[in-house]
Amino acid sequence: MPTHIDRLSFELRANVLRLRRAAADWLAERREDSPPRLPDIQPVDAPQYRFAFVLAENETPLWTQRSADEWPLTAGKVHNLRLAAARLDGLVVRAGQVFSFWHAVGRATRRRGFVAGRELREGCIVARTGGGLCQLSNALYAAALDAGAGIVERHGHSQVVPGSAAEQGRDATVFWNYLDLRFRLPVPFEIESRLDAQRLVVRLRGLSPLHRSRAMLPLLPLRGGPCHGEPHDCLACVQRRCVERIEPVAGGGRTATLAAHAPSGLARWIGERGDADARARKWAATLGPQVDALVVPIDRLAALQRCGALGGRRITVVVTRLPLALQRRRGEPIAPRAAAEQVALHGAQRLLAACPEVAAKLRRHFSAPVELQSDGTAILATQR
Repeated sequence: MPTHIDRLSFELRANVLRLRRAAADWLAERREDSPPRLPDIQPVDAPQYRFAFVLAENETPLWTQRSADEWPLTAGKVHNLRLAAARLDGLVVRAGQVFSFWHAVGRATRRRGFVAGRELREGCIVARTGGGLCQLSNALYAAALDAGAGIVERHGHSQVVPGSAAEQGRDATVFWNYLDLRFRLPVPFEIESRLDAQRLVVRLRGLSPLHRSRAMLPLLPLRGGPCHGEPHDCLACVQRRCVERIEPVAGGGRTATLAAHAPSGLARWIGERGDADARARKWAATLGPQVDALVVPIDRLAALQRCGALGGRRITVVVTRLPLALQRRRGEPIAPRAAAEQVALHGAQRLLAACPEVAAKLRRHFSAPVELQSDGTAILATQR
């Protein structure tokens, strides 16, 4: 059973390794050989590189635990994945440049919005801020292997759970900042990292089909070798005096609604749309992990999709106009905002339309159930 002395010893050793890694990264930056960092803000209408070819992809389920006691930590894991995936989505890495998980994602702290999630540590499943990010690093590592990437750094989990990616040697654990995942490709590539309502989807995209070469895969040895079998779950532990003790707390999801308002003519002239998008992103930042369903107007859908707020949640869209992709002329390219809106509509669980004609077109283009709103039961204010 871990003690306070054990925890203090672990933190001291971890801080020494963090300082060593920080010094190595500082020297790499002086040599201009540092891995890329993702900008903090990505404009909704910013032009995007077109990486049309999927070099490799990986899909994993999000909601693997649905019991009342397990739900809060599982929701915390999904929330952490939502934040980290949004940081990675759209990151472009140059040919031969080293991708670093921690350089791209940054440290998972409460100040940055990360919450407690399930984390495997020394054979036990414990609650830690940022817990669950290994699902994302596992997916990236698996995609990198399939793309034939050169693995610069990878660390396996200390516990091999039956049925997990570790059983096949396709896992990559991460721990700020000295346990990192780093790899490179001989061609430029873009990372697509998104969550739908049920899955984490990671793709590596290239400008052309990749001619794969034999990948160098230095699998780092683990001290004493990994353990096999089911890890000890602190939620079910009977050692109530353990310092890692997690008290079971039953929980469940809830729904949040983003209200829309009709802008005045003056507001349209002074750029109300950009302000409304900023307000939508600010609203999304206030949503906690307990929110697993959203009701949003179509006009704010692109902004919420681009900031990653829709991932891992059931989405109901109130459609008060035709989607932008259906408004364009035949043959015209789809603008970035229209493309983001269309992706969100395809991932929605329900569409609410105020007009029968709009509802009919939605049914022809999207698979989600389409319902007509009655005049007295409109959820959001419509825009004219």
